[in-house]
Amino acid sequence: SGDGVADMQKFMLEQLRGEINNLRECAQDVIETSRSNMSIQTRTHTAVLALLSATSSEQLINVVNKDFPLLLDVKVAIIGFEGTCSLETNLQQNAVTNYLPGEIDQLIGADKEVSLVKNMRDDGSIFGAGAEFVHSAVLVRLRPMLCNCTGLLALGGRGSDFYPGQGTELISFIARVLERCIDRCMQTGN
Repeated sequence: SGDGVADMQKFMLEQLRGEINNLRECAQDVIETSRSNMSIQTRTHTAVLALLSATSSEQLINVVNKDFPLLLDVKVAIIGFEGTCSLETNLQQNAVTNYLPGEIDQLIGADKEVSLVKNMRDDGSIFGAGAEFVHSAVLVRLRPMLCNCTGLLALGGRGSDFYPGQGTELISFIARVLERCIDRCMQTGN
């Protein structure tokens, strides 16, 4: 009858083109995510190798404080310990931060090993002089086997690098390797 005729073939082609474009976008997202994950994994491996190459507590602290920001693409990295503990004084003196007993539980949570903070507000008690540059953070509890104290590894990001719900497997792995390296330094007395 003329005006009421619809071209179903044209409609179906447009719908299929839209689906194809959506599939392309999804495939591109998967590719970008895979590249990002591979980059993060490579950075993690490099950071762990740097930790393992440290032969003294001073070198170990330098790897965390100076090398980790470059290797892990973060703004600030620190290590700190609570109160007085049996750590070698060299290791504790070179740490950026010393915490009061129980303070790490307050920062991370008593029942947690890792805390991801999207909007970090630090007065300098965690990141020291680098606090003003940190906008997000990951805080990881350290429990070296050869000392009676708790430590903290804190990585601060420029933007929203860290956020709740993000995977923490790789940062937990770095923390476990760091604990073993601390134990090694304590055994050798370096």
